[in-house]
Amino acid sequence: MTPPVKFLKLSESFAFDWADFPAWTDMAAPVPLLLDPGFDHIVPAGGPAVAYTDVKTAHAPVEHGEDVIELDMTDSIDDHGMSALRSAAIGSVGDIGVAAGTRLMTTYTSGAVGKYNVTVNFQGVNSLSTGGWTSSIQNAFVGAAERISKMIVGDLPSVMLNGRKIDDIQITASMSTIDGVGGVLGQAGMTAIRATSMLPSSGAMKFDTADAQRYLGMGLFDEIVTHEMMHCVGYGTLWKAKGLVAGTNFIGQKTVEAFNTLVDEYAASHEGSLTLANGAVLFKDLVPLETSGGAGTAGSHWSENIFNTEMMTGYLDTAAANGTAVAPLSAMTMASLQDLGYMTGDVGAMDSFRLV
Repeated sequence: MTPPVKFLKLSESFAFDWADFPAWTDMAAPVPLLLDPGFDHIVPAGGPAVAYTDVKTAHAPVEHGEDVIELDMTDSIDDHGMSALRSAAIGSVGDIGVAAGTRLMTTYTSGAVGKYNVTVNFQGVNSLSTGGWTSSIQNAFVGAAERISKMIVGDLPSVMLNGRKIDDIQITASMSTIDGVGGVLGQAGMTAIRATSMLPSSGAMKFDTADAQRYLGMGLFDEIVTHEMMHCVGYGTLWKAKGLVAGTNFIGQKTVEAFNTLVDEYAASHEGSLTLANGAVLFKDLVPLETSGGAGTAGSHWSENIFNTEMMTGYLDTAAANGTAVAPLSAMTMASLQDLGYMTGDVGAMDSFRLV
């Protein structure tokens, strides 16, 4: 059996402490910042790891849009194998390029007009090159974007970033030769957030071409892309900034309600027992987060020990468990997006999930 993947994203747990650096409204140029070693805030430093940009002086707001804080929050994704999420049907297609005799998308926007839209820009596709893309690999991104547009339905204010109007999030996706099969699978993360709501306006996702082909052939690549795109919209990456974490538990109200429903359903089907098959004990009102895997995994994913096959644990499995689907995306995960500040859709669009 292929072992589960551990997502290494060193910047997933962070929060802003504005007192740690000068008022950003007075800055006319990007200020170099570095992540604090404790991953509790970002602070001024000499290194370029995270760039904070005063967009208020650089760009005029669009319509009712917010100003933007520009970041580089992408980190490596470890490679230990994954499982699959089936792609959604292709919706609206943007510009189509003809590359090396193969028709590929150069951009794709998910969702309906006036709703939450994810725009994916496929870098490297032009009349002379595929940029490492295939239709199957692109469809994994299309499926992930459409899935997120079904989970998040509320439109966000447009923003201007580097002269581009963004509604609602724009993700730059690329394929690259990194280190061949195995090793580093890729990099992913958000690259800009709205200054007021803190909801992301841009992200970046890069994958090793050889690894993408490998996992695509195994039927596993769709899930990799969906999991990482969820981090781009704020899952795990904005929790501490939004005050949604206490110790090793997630405390967002909507998520707690969804978790308590799962606990009640488990108890009802197990004669009142709150002990899972693996011996873990459930406690209502406390949504357990991952505590293993280091700073990039711990605290920014659901607990693998409790939620097992759920897609947004830090370790994604390749097999179903006790009748549940392989890596379902649960109503509890959608509730966490609501706790972040998104307007979410119908829970009926989510996968069936139960504790086992």
